[in-house]
Amino acid sequence: MAVIQAAKEKDMAAAKLIIDRVLPKRLCRPLDGLVLPPIKSVADACQAMQAITNAVLAGVLSAEEGASLSAVIETYRRTIEAAEIVARVERLERYASAK
Repeated sequence: MAVIQAAKEKDMAAAKLIIDRVLPKRLCRPLDGLVLPPIKSVADACQAMQAITNAVLAGVLSAEEGASLSAVIETYRRTIEAAEIVARVERLERYASAK
């Protein structure tokens, strides 16, 4: 309560402390210069990973940013593969029950 009162009394340090707690600093940045292809298949995910790797090597992304983006792409790739496996199993089950 003392910090809030100090901020109300125009104490800029107290105001900054409150703002930093309420609106924490962003830990990421816009990724200007990086264009990833739309990802609809495993092959598209491979192209996205290639773009991320090239961006890290060119210094457009840091290694940490590249690793974070790669994790997102990898998770999405596994999701695509799981959906494809489910579809295949369903087709096989329909085929087997039709016999």
